[in-house]
Amino acid sequence: MTSREPRRGLSGRVPIRRERVNQAEPEIRKLITALRATGPIPARGVAIATSLLTDGRGPIYNPKAPDNLTATVALAVEHLDPALPLTQALLGPRATDRIARSSTY
Repeated sequence: MTSREPRRGLSGRVPIRRERVNQAEPEIRKLITALRATGPIPARGVAIATSLLTDGRGPIYNPKAPDNLTATVALAVEHLDPALPLTQALLGPRATDRIARSSTY
């Protein structure tokens, strides 16, 4: 291989699961609106949104990801609500429901 030949190798690009993004479009638009809001926004919602965009194992990129993209985006939007009380912002309004459903007691 000479220095003028193109290098072939692994790419860092991961294909987007367009069908999931299309299904989640209404929630994604709400997320965009929430992230563009003026004033401080809760870090937890930003963290969820960041994880969605950067984790190649997540529902945006991985066809085998168990997470539902629409539900995860909705969770980020909920956590971006600056009116949530701190305890609810930490757990999330649906967290107690999820914990109850996953309990084996």
